[in-house]
Amino acid sequence: MYEFIKKLCHKLCYSFFDSSSEQCTKKINLKEKLMLLLYPSTEKKVKINRQINQFCNVDKNRFWMLYYRITELKIDFKCQQCYKFELCQTYILKRIVKHMKAFNSKQESVVFIEVRKSLLNKNRTKINSETEKVIEHYHQKIMKFYHEKVFDNVSIMALIQIISYKLEDKKTKDSIQQQGQRYKLYNSSAILYDIFQNIPDKKQKIRETALLELLEREKFINYIKTPIESRFIDFVRSKTYRAELEEKSEELNSEERPILMDYDVKPLLEKLSNQEQIIYKLKYGIKLDNREFLSVSYYFKALQKQLMERFTPTEKLYIKFTIHYDLEESSEHFSILENLPEIKSSISTKILSYREKLFINSYKVEQEETVIKLIYAEPLTAKEIGELLNFTDKQIHKQIEKITKKLKTWKHYYE
Repeated sequence: MYEFIKKLCHKLCYSFFDSSSEQCTKKINLKEKLMLLLYPSTEKKVKINRQINQFCNVDKNRFWMLYYRITELKIDFKCQQCYKFELCQTYILKRIVKHMKAFNSKQESVVFIEVRKSLLNKNRTKINSETEKVIEHYHQKIMKFYHEKVFDNVSIMALIQIISYKLEDKKTKDSIQQQGQRYKLYNSSAILYDIFQNIPDKKQKIRETALLELLEREKFINYIKTPIESRFIDFVRSKTYRAELEEKSEELNSEERPILMDYDVKPLLEKLSNQEQIIYKLKYGIKLDNREFLSVSYYFKALQKQLMERFTPTEKLYIKFTIHYDLEESSEHFSILENLPEIKSSISTKILSYREKLFINSYKVEQEETVIKLIYAEPLTAKEIGELLNFTDKQIHKQIEKITKKLKTWKHYYE
C-alpha cells in the first residue's frame, strides 16, 4: 500500500518541484496508511487519491501560476541590462526551470523561521539586532502584501485555491471558492485582505494561512534571484551574445543612438514640452530633475503617498498649480502664495532627500520593476513608458521618433 501511495504521488507531482513527491508521500498520515494496508478498499483508495490530488494541485499552482510568472518578471527585469533582450530572455528561461524544480519550501533559513513565528505571533528566538531588522523587513513586507498588494486575476485565483486546499472546514472552503468564482467571472484583480474580509467565519485561520502562503512566495523570490543572476552572467559571456553584440556594434549608427549621446543635453531638451522631456529621459535612462520625478511619482500610489506626506499644505498647493494644472508662476493663482522662492527651495530639498533615501534603501523597496529603474535612472522600454503614462507602446515609439527629429533639427541648427 505504501508503494501505491508513493507511485501515485510521483505520477501526480513529479513535474513540479523535486521535493513534491517525497513530501506528498509524507503528507498521508501513518493511521491512514495502516488502514489502507489492513483494510484495503476502493473507498479508501479514492479518499487518499483525493488527498494526493489536493496536495499536488497546491504545488502545481505554485509552480506554474505563481512562481513561473514571478521568474519571468525577474528575468525580464534582469535582461533589460543587456543589449539582446529577447535572446537573453530565451536563454535564461530554458535553463531556469531545473532551478525552480530544485526549490524546497520545507527548507528555511533562520530568518524565515523567525518571520514565520512573527506572522503567527509565536514566541521568538533572541537574535542579533541586524538580523532582527531583516526579519522585521520581511514581516512588514508580507503584511503589506496581504493588505495592499493588487494581484492579477491568474495569481489571485491560484492563491485562493492554495489557501482553500489548506483549510479543513468545508463551509469556509466553500465560501472562499465562491468568492474566487466571482473574481474569475469578471477576470478581476484583487487584494487578499478584501477577499477574506467578506468571509464571516474562521477569519484568523484564513489570515494566517494566507500570510504563510505569502511567506512561501517570498522565500521563492529570495531563492530564485541567485540562479537568474548566474544564468545572466553565463549569457553575457556566451559566444552567441558576443557574436550578436559585435555584429550589432558594426551596424549601429547615429540613427539608432540617442541623438544627444556625447552632447550637451540640457539646452536642447529644455526646448521640448515637459511630457516630451520625461518620455525622452525615461527612454534613454537620463536622470529626471526633481520636478519631473515629482510628476512621474504621481503614477505610483506608494511613491506619491510617501512623498506627499513630506510637504506642508502650502507646498502641496504650489505642486497642484504647477504639476496638476501646469500653470506658470506668472498666473494670478500664485498671488495667494507668499515667499515663492522659499516654497520652491523647500520642495526641492524634500524631493532630493526622499530620492536619496529611496536610493539608499532600494534593496528593500517592494515596488514594481519600473520604480527600481526610476531610482537607478535605467532606460525603460516603450511598453513600460506607455503603461506608466497611459499610452500604447506604438504611441511611445512615434513620440520618440518625433522628439528625435526635433532634436536633430535643433542640434544641426546650433552646430
